[in-house]
Amino acid sequence: MICLLCDRPFQASSSWYDVVLCKFPPVICERCRESFEAAEPNDDVEALFTYNDAMKHYIERYKFGKDVALAEVFRSDIYEALRNRRETIVAVPLHRERLHERTFSQVHCLLEAAHIPYANILKKVVHDQQSKKTLAERQNNKNRFLLQGEICIQGQEFI
Repeated sequence: MICLLCDRPFQASSSWYDVVLCKFPPVICERCRESFEAAEPNDDVEALFTYNDAMKHYIERYKFGKDVALAEVFRSDIYEALRNRRETIVAVPLHRERLHERTFSQVHCLLEAAHIPYANILKKVVHDQQSKKTLAERQNNKNRFLLQGEICIQGQEFI
């Protein structure tokens, strides 16, 4: 196989155990895999990895370079983190204009690659870019999303 990140050949080993459990085959080499650092547990935020140089490069290629194949890189991690969650998983949507610019929804592709069911119950109503705002401005934003249609959310839990 060829690593999706560094383009080097690597040997992907799979056992019958992996096949029976429907484990995702690796798409990156061990060297690239080791460049991503697991996030420390935190009570406020649930994260799988830290934002280091390797992650920054990955996000730039995936999100801005439109390399959709990279959705598969973390599919095993995402699957393991979310497969047993009881809450309804809601994918945060892009504004339709931003979706047109980017050509794909990064969050939707990550969840689909990991075979995680999710709900499309939100619609983004503001087009401005969060990356161009200060932390205080981002925290003070209100009503960025609306529920799509007549959806009852009372008594449900969402992530």
